[in-house]
Amino acid sequence: MRSLADQVLVVVPLCRSRWSELALEEALAALVGSCILFFDNGEVEAPAFALPWRLIQDGTNPGVGPRYAQAARVAKECGLPYLLLLDQDFAPPSEWWQAFETSVQTHPRSQAWAPRLVCDDIPLSPFRLHRGRPAGASPSGEILLAGEHVVLNSGLLIRTDALLPAADALALCPLDFSDFALSWELGKQGGCIAPIALTLEHFSSTHARTSRASRLARFAWFAHGARGWRQVSSAPWWRLAGWVGGRAVKLAWQNRDVHFLQIAWTHFVLGRRP
Repeated sequence: MRSLADQVLVVVPLCRSRWSELALEEALAALVGSCILFFDNGEVEAPAFALPWRLIQDGTNPGVGPRYAQAARVAKECGLPYLLLLDQDFAPPSEWWQAFETSVQTHPRSQAWAPRLVCDDIPLSPFRLHRGRPAGASPSGEILLAGEHVVLNSGLLIRTDALLPAADALALCPLDFSDFALSWELGKQGGCIAPIALTLEHFSSTHARTSRASRLARFAWFAHGARGWRQVSSAPWWRLAGWVGGRAVKLAWQNRDVHFLQIAWTHFVLGRRP
């Protein structure tokens, strides 16, 4: 009988990273038998890795959403029924993969399995969804109905056939809100997300100190993703407009920069891609 690891395509989008500085190699050593698929926008050194891997290096950066859809097609072609979605900051404790295996064995009919993610002890994932916006942490340790609950992409194990129908939604939400879109589309299939008895520290870009240009670019993707999320979920326009507008005003005040207001108009209201 094939092990779970033998049936998994591990997906790792990379961006402007030095492989030697990442903790991924040690973490992925637990996945003996897996295939690893790296995506790169042309600015990453090729990884030196012992397990079978493939690097798609096309010089573009379409966002993680379209990359996940592309990876699902690769997994389908290779006959791999599961995808493990990771980010380049993934650094789990030892014996982390056993927790994944236990959850799949305990909840074999689920469409996805997700660990609990925190940032500085603040719960990030999973969380409840109400009218298109987060509404507090989801019950810990329970099977969750996708669409009513959202899990962040990092550390998510999902069936290939469950991710493939979400390709169009992921194209509309290429970066921010890609996790919303994926959970929503999974919910439309009646899918459930099973808990993994594992808590991981997750890096949140909103807590990072960055340049003015990076902050503006990041907010542009947020505004663009919010518009795509509304198209995917049919969430009330006014509710998402208030979310984007409120964040724009806050950022404009914090940074003393009205360009955040212009970005909200350009990418959320007018719908232009960054």
